[in-house]
Amino acid sequence: MARIAGIDLPNKHVRVGLTYIYGIGDKYSVDICKDLNIPNNKRVNQLTDEEILKIREYIDKNYSSLISNLVENMPHLILFLNMRSLKYIDI
Repeated sequence: MARIAGIDLPNKHVRVGLTYIYGIGDKYSVDICKDLNIPNNKRVNQLTDEEILKIREYIDKNYSSLISNLVENMPHLILFLNMRSLKYIDI
């Protein structure tokens, strides 16, 4: 099982497995496979170490901002959810 961006990818086709990473949908996973010349029918457990490393570097280079935006916005989201839940409390 390959671990990319902190996620253990399941043993599915690579283009499906990449969608388990936050911010990468079907379109981006197909683009990644096409740019790195990885066949769509290849499974995650069939990836070589070189291919996994290429995928990691490609995601870090092109899609790391998606993951960092979630981390930056997390305190704001938590505060917003807490403020929203306060309106349902009878004081």
